[in-house]
Amino acid sequence: MEQGALGFVPKKMAHFGFAKVETVLQVHGIGPFVNLPIDPVFELTNKGVLSKPSLLKPGVSTSSNPPECFKLEIGAHLHGSRGGGVVVGALCSPANQFTQYWIKRPNGERFWATINDLQSR
Repeated sequence: MEQGALGFVPKKMAHFGFAKVETVLQVHGIGPFVNLPIDPVFELTNKGVLSKPSLLKPGVSTSSNPPECFKLEIGAHLHGSRGGGVVVGALCSPANQFTQYWIKRPNGERFWATINDLQSR
């Protein structure tokens, strides 16, 4: 969806989305609003790997780190089509075989990228 676009998601419809830049998603509707992952989601943080039972709440520590999820580590210096930076976090859905890394540029700006978008320095 382009900036300013509107979308419609029927009640209880499973959906997926990702962004390459820091994004604000504005949701309107009749509550209560719940955002529950259908497939497991894991988060790579400076405190380890967390399980995310809800995308709206902090993750919880987990000992089951999916080996296919995080090929890069926090602090890795990378460069890609959107510029260079350091890995400061990541989200992974192993069932969808999809991982996004949260990259922080030297000027403090952040962006999301997949491993295919990045090269180690």
